[in-house]
Amino acid sequence: MHHYEENSTTELATTVVQSGANKLGLAYTTNEETINNYELVAQPANKNGTFTAAAQTVDYYYRRKNAGNITVKYLETGTNTQLHADKILDGTKKLGLPYSESAETIANFDLDTTNLPTNDNGVYTTAPITITYYYKRKDAGNVVAKYLEDTTNTVLASEETQKEQESLTLYTTVAKTVANYELTANPANATGTFTTTEQTVTYVYRRKNAANVIVKHLEQGTNAVLHPDEVLDGTGKLGLRIQQGQGQQPNFQTMSW
Repeated sequence: MHHYEENSTTELATTVVQSGANKLGLAYTTNEETINNYELVAQPANKNGTFTAAAQTVDYYYRRKNAGNITVKYLETGTNTQLHADKILDGTKKLGLPYSESAETIANFDLDTTNLPTNDNGVYTTAPITITYYYKRKDAGNVVAKYLEDTTNTVLASEETQKEQESLTLYTTVAKTVANYELTANPANATGTFTTTEQTVTYVYRRKNAANVIVKHLEQGTNAVLHPDEVLDGTGKLGLRIQQGQGQQPNFQTMSW
């Protein structure tokens, strides 16, 4: 009498031999074994019978029982945000078999080694098992926003620095309002993603146009024109101090008012 694993000749229990000495024509009986993590496929047709002159073999076949599935999760520390699709290990016909799992590599994250699972190695059980790996977002470089004049690179406003944040992947910067200046264009990297290196976002401004300044040279009392008008172009000069000579004319003195 044999106790085999289903579809094989792997012995799961000790072979039992019933001696046929002086038993020809007598009845025999056999029984299945209780085998941990296995169940009987079916009772063999000749489990009970009569001793004959020829040897007889009774074979019992067993299949491994079903276990609960194993679910492997990959979550962000602190938020439990799912970072990777769950991995499901099917427990069909695996009760009592060993399993071993390891963490996945996830872009922009490091495995949280302070919170490792203790059940990533073990054996399949009747109950489902959940293995959870936790990850922390990697440190990123700062994002520095600068505000400069277009032709001189003069600093027009204080820098703004955004430090890396574990829970955020995106950054946003904004232009500042600078008196007498206008933004030339939004920088291409005004918004973006934190990277491992520091990033600089540069806002460039040009001075706004001002109205022209007309300088007249007239005789006091008569308003007679003593010199052609001078036109000071205001292009790109809003807010700048006017620099103009006194326009001294022969035989006249400049009057202030």
